[in-house]
Amino acid sequence: GKTTLAYHCYDYQKRKNIPYKYCTNDIINTSFDINKLIPNDLIILKPNSEVEIDDEDNIIFDFGGYLDSRVVDVAKYVDHIVLLIMYQSKAELKLIVKAVNSLKKYNEKITVVINNTETGMIFEAEEILNIALPDVDLFTLNRSKYFHRLANYNKSVYDLLDESKLERSQLNKAVVPQLETIFKNIT
Repeated sequence: GKTTLAYHCYDYQKRKNIPYKYCTNDIINTSFDINKLIPNDLIILKPNSEVEIDDEDNIIFDFGGYLDSRVVDVAKYVDHIVLLIMYQSKAELKLIVKAVNSLKKYNEKITVVINNTETGMIFEAEEILNIALPDVDLFTLNRSKYFHRLANYNKSVYDLLDESKLERSQLNKAVVPQLETIFKNIT
């Protein structure tokens, strides 16, 4: 979900004619063809290389789901950190609270997105996270069949909006408003 959300943020900005670069250390484990979707704005961090940051660029950093010592350098630099949680048990909550508290040392602007979580469990996750992390912005991105289209067909939610009135109607009920609320908060 992390890379899918990062790509949707990139696509959202691109459609608003706001240039962004997309920087990742992991192009092998993505569920979609990131090279095809971001041919000109993709920055690939090679292992053990320095992160070169141009203050003139808007950059979305998408680190793979493994430890990378460069995360701290990037956390100090970026305007906002976004962490996702797919809530299934309280064990995930402990991990996200630990991650937030670790990153707060470097950057206070942190948002947590509850992502791809059973509808019945969202309230429980929100309730616990609001108590454990009262000074962190918390958003929900409902589970949706539309996010799978990125992996299966290299089509973002915004591509689908352009293609079909039926899709547009469904997407505008929840998915697009939730994405836009998140993106307006973090950009």
